[in-house]
Amino acid sequence: IPLLLDAGHLAFAGGDVLRAIDRHHARITHVHVKDAETNPATGKPQWTVVGGGEINYVGQLAALKADGFTGYLSLETHWNGPGGKDASSRACLEAMRHWKL
Repeated sequence: IPLLLDAGHLAFAGGDVLRAIDRHHARITHVHVKDAETNPATGKPQWTVVGGGEINYVGQLAALKADGFTGYLSLETHWNGPGGKDASSRACLEAMRHWKL
């Protein structure tokens, strides 16, 4: 059964992303990309620009690639930064373009 990895939602649910990858890496065929960070005032997760949060996508994707991942990445802009959703999506995509995989 193919699996979707959604590290952003795992972060909000308090899940261990690396453990999820380790247990199911061979079945992951699709990765949703969005980033989260802990709000220092509330201690709860909040969305942020991709690459600016606590999710190590470069490490995760490198591990998946080493295991033969040939699936899909989907940018999901849940973060609504300055300039609204369009500007936020462009900022996230631009950050992804600089990843060294």
